[in-house]
Amino acid sequence: MEIASWLIMWGFAIVVITFPELLRTFARTFLVTRVFDLMVIGGFILVISMVSSAYLRTKKNEKKLEDLARKLSLKKK
Repeated sequence: MEIASWLIMWGFAIVVITFPELLRTFARTFLVTRVFDLMVIGGFILVISMVSSAYLRTKKNEKKLEDLARKLSLKKK
């Protein structure tokens, strides 16, 4: 699943870089004057979503580690 998502993202990036005119009509729909501006906005959205996902995973792992530490400390007593 992870490999497929990376391949899709890289494929999309290659197509957009090779044929930037494909995004021009999409950019005009959102009232963005340049395609580059649209790509920067999309990059910010992607980075924010990736950071949020990493934060949630970290918190989940932190909780699991805390629960494990509590169980192990109670076993030793």
